[in-house]
Amino acid sequence: MRLLILALLFLPLLVNSSNEFNNKIEEFSKEYQVDEKLARRIIRCESANRSDAINRGKISTDYSYWQIADIFWKKEMMDLGWDITDPEDNLEAGFYILKTYGSWPWKASLHCHGVKLQNPKPQIITKKLTPRLWILPSGLVVFM
Repeated sequence: MRLLILALLFLPLLVNSSNEFNNKIEEFSKEYQVDEKLARRIIRCESANRSDAINRGKISTDYSYWQIADIFWKKEMMDLGWDITDPEDNLEAGFYILKTYGSWPWKASLHCHGVKLQNPKPQIITKKLTPRLWILPSGLVVFM
């Protein structure tokens, strides 16, 4: 009975949070001109829509909704004014990454979201060293 009472007390908070999340997704999809369904699929696969999702690896940590990897994106996102560890910033930064770099940053979860890999601005990737090594404009070498 106590659990039921607690659930009823916190249900409005959960619904409000969910509505706010959905509104932000809709807002950023329009602002960044990104397919909303695509963004939702990637976020669901990466974090199960959880703002507190953190995946600590040996050399990098992935944060929040989009599971943005600090080793690849932290400096660039900070330069743009976003802290990828902050859920609100992470949500918007993910839309920026998707709009600017396409879906390839989430290729590891392709089996889940099923999105065909795309790079809407191929000139963003400045140099392809080998089929799997790329240099980003920031000078960062990325293994894909």
